[in-house]
Amino acid sequence: MGRAAVIATMVAQACGGGEQGSAPAAALAPIPGDMPLDSTLAMLEAELESALGGGTGDDDVNRSLLRAEAISDRLLESRMPFEWLSGAGYSVEARLRQVQSLADRVAAQLRVRGPRDRMLADAEDLRRQVAQLRADLARGGGAAPTPLDELLQRRDTLDASRPDNGAP
Repeated sequence: MGRAAVIATMVAQACGGGEQGSAPAAALAPIPGDMPLDSTLAMLEAELESALGGGTGDDDVNRSLLRAEAISDRLLESRMPFEWLSGAGYSVEARLRQVQSLADRVAAQLRVRGPRDRMLADAEDLRRQVAQLRADLARGGGAAPTPLDELLQRRDTLDASRPDNGAP
């Protein structure tokens, strides 16, 4: 293959002309960097509902699932309302990474043409996780708790500063 053909192939793939779903996430799911997290999650949930709602052909389902995966790739770029989910006792970022992981799994099953019923079950689980995360975000949150190692370090400092700490 000539050099010009190789370059043309690379450009076509970079522009989304390669295999299905090979377009960059930014092209499939244009999301402003300052978009609130709940708005991005609402977009993700809408794509999943579109894919799972029935009444559409396989191609439409596949496109919606690939768009959903592309949106999940952009979740960490959204404006976070807080670090910690108070009611769930969990980091917002960690929950987003779990959503991304499941979305990647759904997209991988789609790309390798895995068992469709398993892929759709995972997509439904993803939709439930996104809905639960949105509900947890609505309940509020705040700053992350002090890490355990920092708490232990403070305790050691306090113990060392007291001449009689009651230790045997």
